[in-house]
Amino acid sequence: MIFPAGANAINVRVSDSRVVLEGDVHALNELRAAEQAAWSVPGVTIVENHLHVG
Repeated sequence: MIFPAGANAINVRVSDSRVVLEGDVHALNELRAAEQAAWSVPGVTIVENHLHVG
């Protein structure tokens, strides 16, 4: 997956149709962009967003 420039560290775990995002981003728009990118992957039905802004 491609995530926004400037994101500190995003760990992505995928299991079947579930994507789990973990890590830190600089701003809320980066968090939203990462989640949007995960949802855009064909076949994804669940996105767990555990990202932190800071």
